[in-house]
Order: sequence, then C-alpha cells, then structure tokens
Amino acid sequence: MNPLLFWFGSLAGLAAAFVLLPEVRWIVAILAVPYVAVFVWGIVDLRSNFFVRAYIHNKGESFAVGLTFDDGPDENITADILDLLKRFGFRATFFVVGVKARANPQLLKRMIADGHVVACHDLTHSLLSNFRLGNAMVRDIAAAQAIVRDIIGAKPLLYRPPVGMANPHLGPALARLGMKCVGWNRSARDAGNRRLGNIRRISSLAVKPGDVVLLHDSLPVAAHKAEILAQMELLFSRMRDAKMVPVGINDLFDITAYKVDNAR
Repeated sequence: MNPLLFWFGSLAGLAAAFVLLPEVRWIVAILAVPYVAVFVWGIVDLRSNFFVRAYIHNKGESFAVGLTFDDGPDENITADILDLLKRFGFRATFFVVGVKARANPQLLKRMIADGHVVACHDLTHSLLSNFRLGNAMVRDIAAAQAIVRDIIGAKPLLYRPPVGMANPHLGPALARLGMKCVGWNRSARDAGNRRLGNIRRISSLAVKPGDVVLLHDSLPVAAHKAEILAQMELLFSRMRDAKMVPVGINDLFDITAYKVDNAR
C-alpha cells in the first residue's frame, strides 16, 4: 500500500474519532502524535520513501560507489573537481542547478566529455522550494531539464530536491516528468561547503560499496577551496586503496539517466 495514502486514511480515521467520540479525545490526540512525526520525517529525510521513492543505497553492491556533487556548476571550483576526478579515473554524478548550468555551459559539456552523469538539482535551489505546489514544482523542474537538455543534447531524468527535502507534491511531479529521485546515505553535512569543521570530515567519511556520497561543487566561501580539494583528494585516495569503483548513479542502480529522443 502507498504509505502516503495509508497515512492520510489513518489520519482521517483519527479525525473522525476525535469528532464523533469526545469521551476519548485525549487518547486520539496521543495517537495522532506519531502520525505528525511520520509526516515530518517524510519531509526532512528522503530515506523514509514517504512522499517519493528515492534511490539511497545499493545493498547488493560489492565494489561500486555513487559519488555525487550538488549545487554547481561553479566556475571557481567545478573544473578543479573535474581535474581531480580525472586524475583518479573516477566517474561521478553532478546534480546541477538550472540557472548555474545556463551560466556555465562549458562545465556541463566537460562533465559529459569526461564520462560523468549530469542530473537535475532544480532551477534555482531556493530554500523555499519545498513549499511549492505541484504545478509550480513541475514548471521549475521542467525548466531546469530544458536548460540541461539544450546544453548536453539530452533531457536529464535523475533529480535531487534542494536540501534533500520532500513534500506531498514531489512524487506526482517527478512522475509527470518521467524522473526518478536520488538521495544519499553518506555526507559530511558541510552545508554546501560552508562549514569548515565539517569540510574537514570529508576525508574520514565511512564510505562502503553501494553507498551514495553527497559532496558539493560549489564555493560559497573562497577561503575554503584548498581544504575542500585536499579533503576530496584524501577521500578519493582511501576509496582507490579500498578498491572501490565510483560510477554514475544510473549504473549504481541500473536506472536511466537521460531521455535522448526529445533532445534538440
């Protein structure tokens, strides 16, 4: 059963009991607490699969890892990260912001030329994006898809919501656009390369085969650049020494990354 439908049905039953059975309202109120908690969990954690199915981790994988980069492309660091990936022979998935992709098309073209996957991270990465209704969500994601399609010649079908948050409209919106949602299960929680203390934890991430690793190719604080690249290099070295093989998310989960027949 769809967990969202089950949640709404159960909550409707509790609401009816609250109205029709006043003598047990305090019990109904207590029972409603976990339903609210589940709703909040569905919003803040894609691993809940509550509002949308998200690809988080491939438990059956022995060697492959999904390296992913959010919030770019950024002219001040993305090329450096591409250089680093090329040196290690790693493949990654870049969840690009539409307006940034439009401003830096050459970086998307290089991603493709280097064998990486270009995916969608919405149009503007607004902190208010999770408050959109269905039509607005479809409009913005479709606009981001079109920007990427016009640059690389294929429409991206993989999507990661800004800040990794979901709402009841996300699943239907992605279904309308033929897209799949991708989350992650490993992150330094660096807030988009803003928290220097957390950036310094990147190299110590406990990455295992089948993991999806969240990193960022954005540079909101210029002074953090050297540390970001140094930490990534250390992480990549550890992964190489452990015989892990970073691949595109599409290969990790055997899903389709692009729709080519609509390319222009």
